[in-house]
Amino acid sequence: MRHFISYSRLFPGILDGGACMVDARDVAQAMINAVERGKNGDRYITAGQYYTLENLFQTLERISGIPAPKLRIPYNLTVILAWFSDNYARLTSKKSVIPLEGICIMHEKNQLDSAKAIKELGVTFRPLEETLTDVVDWYQKTVVIQQNTEFRIQE
Repeated sequence: MRHFISYSRLFPGILDGGACMVDARDVAQAMINAVERGKNGDRYITAGQYYTLENLFQTLERISGIPAPKLRIPYNLTVILAWFSDNYARLTSKKSVIPLEGICIMHEKNQLDSAKAIKELGVTFRPLEETLTDVVDWYQKTVVIQQNTEFRIQE
């Protein structure tokens, strides 16, 4: 959520790409299931479902009331911005706002398959909306969000 608020403030558009999203609680349960039911030496992917960044931001907007970016930013422009961001970060000893490596990975749109974990371990994944609702609720209860910004979480 903190990254979403920061992203909305710093970057006015949606990047082309996405990632598999999974609730940490589901990963923890999958690990327990792997110990109890997994085959020794086997590996299991617990990646959840793939979501585009646009899907993610629309869902967060619905839940939090924080306006999602609307502008779509072309990949080539994003790569240029990320290159500048990485180099500026190196010069200032700060973190890159838009890491080039992350942009490239999200643009690949890798959709991982958790079928083996689902079949052999009985892994289930809660809906993204449930996970994000819980995250927003946690931030509302524990994090002070500036009251003088349009990106405030609505109650």
